[in-house]
Amino acid sequence: MKRRDFLMMSAAVAGLGACGQAGVSDAPVEAAPEVAAAPPVDPDALTAEELEETALLEIEELAALGITEIETVLAEGTKFSTKSVLTPNSMSTAFPVPPLTANLRAAFAARKYWDVPTPDRPVPVWPALNKAPDYIHLAGYALAAPEFTLSPDLLAKLAGRNAFAINAAGPVVVFGLRGCRMVAGGEEAGWAAEHALVVETPTHLAPKCLVGLWRPADGQIALFRSSTVPAAHNMYASLAEQGNGTSLLPTGLYRYVRGDHKASKPKSIQRGALRMNDAYAVLRTAAELTYDPYLPTTAWTRGAAHNIHAAGLSDIFDSAGCQVVHGTYIKPERLKTKGAWDAFRRFAGTVDETGAAPPATAQTNYQYMLLTGLEAALAYHGGADFEAGYSPLRFGSSGQRVTDLQAQLITNHGSAVKGLAANGTFDMRTSFGVLLENKFLVNEYTTPVFVAQPV
Repeated sequence: MKRRDFLMMSAAVAGLGACGQAGVSDAPVEAAPEVAAAPPVDPDALTAEELEETALLEIEELAALGITEIETVLAEGTKFSTKSVLTPNSMSTAFPVPPLTANLRAAFAARKYWDVPTPDRPVPVWPALNKAPDYIHLAGYALAAPEFTLSPDLLAKLAGRNAFAINAAGPVVVFGLRGCRMVAGGEEAGWAAEHALVVETPTHLAPKCLVGLWRPADGQIALFRSSTVPAAHNMYASLAEQGNGTSLLPTGLYRYVRGDHKASKPKSIQRGALRMNDAYAVLRTAAELTYDPYLPTTAWTRGAAHNIHAAGLSDIFDSAGCQVVHGTYIKPERLKTKGAWDAFRRFAGTVDETGAAPPATAQTNYQYMLLTGLEAALAYHGGADFEAGYSPLRFGSSGQRVTDLQAQLITNHGSAVKGLAANGTFDMRTSFGVLLENKFLVNEYTTPVFVAQPV
């Protein structure tokens, strides 16, 4: 296959259009303006120390992995000076991880988003549909209606179209829908064969996503109000370190293990959480409160510690990029929980009915399928264009289609992404390879989601 033919097939941003509109639109699709209102007084609010620890956790875990500089895909010889450079032989390590010093802790502690006077407080912006990295490949499809019914069949359809090998033999599969809520409202919905949902625009100011549990054995689903995007206050604090400490986890299929979040912090430990067990790419923002990959101050790098844990009980949720479920721990023992997180832990099997650790025979390894509410709604309503065109590949995809993609990335870019192999598993290196392919295609590292257009 010639390089030009491959570029045409990998045109992940061809045919951009607004959600709910047919055809192509050059106009940006912006979410409704938000107001960063001051948080109400909340006795269960997270302490300043807990919020500071959240911002430092990713840096701490990268250091624990022995990583002092993180791979990043940058534009060589262009105006994008804040993005690092791809050399012919390897990804440059020009994005340093700051050491955990007293000065760094003080820098995070000093940047308290909600202490900024309202007139001066910057408001985070969710990118337009044709710019948000997890939505670019969906921008050309018309959505018949934002409401849809989530079922095991729909989850299986989405998994199959994304070439996700779901372990149906395990007790539960965890999934996330970015930008989605329950029609009935509320913080949780128990085991049922179907749930009525509606698409929403994600925001960094309140939890507007869902995290769910899927029991393949009996076709039951439970849902929990959540956020799958970073919180505004964490984004703001991390600007002092060029986005280190806070980042956006792209959609994909990730591996997690049962464990404790903030395990080394006795006053903040979250028992019965799920810990990330993968190497993966994330998007950082170094100057703006938005994850827009077209901005010169964003960069794709390696991430760490994007765990699944409690968000807190208020809309001012706690996340530096982790996937968080509405709820909190009862102090000071921090053994029992309340809110939707309480049911999540029990339903997921990370604790028993008393809140204690489960037996050694309980589930230890988990899959987390993170997609968007928009593509779930599109898959539910169908439509000829969507049915014909929706077969993306992204992190966690596997099989022959991935092997073929990797072979073409290696052919097109030589050794630009060091360690990239045609192994049939869409891993972190493949994510960077797709980002590089998009750089050649549209002059920007837009998304690690690969879409092959019909020839």
